[in-house]
Amino acid sequence: MTVYALTPSGQELEPALLALGRWGARQLGDPQPGDHVSVEGVTLNLRAAFQPQEAAGVTASWEIHARDFVLHAVLTDGKLETGVGPHPGKPDLVITANLADDELASYRAIVRAAKSGRVDVSGRRKLLDTFLRVFTVPAA
Repeated sequence: MTVYALTPSGQELEPALLALGRWGARQLGDPQPGDHVSVEGVTLNLRAAFQPQEAAGVTASWEIHARDFVLHAVLTDGKLETGVGPHPGKPDLVITANLADDELASYRAIVRAAKSGRVDVSGRRKLLDTFLRVFTVPAA
């Protein structure tokens, strides 16, 4: 398996890329039938939606499932790490989005499902509210 990673120089671009992602999240609608949604894209959207001021002092971990996608997010005293695949340890909360048959497994669909109670959770249930607070882009 080949693993690609940004160089330190490339990592300097992350704030600009995430700012573009936040801007795009406010401009674009939901993916349409025929659009391609990848787990890497959902992970990037999660990072772009991250609200550091809401995460200050928070230590928690989530594993998110939607269709065949699995990704994870870990906050350690407000510092975010994300990744594709299961949480490397035991997450504090596992969220499984119950999406409609015609709904693509996008970041927006996962958040919409969580806000409307269309998720199964396992673990510290109160962390669902924390997840929504920390990973939801405020309305413009």
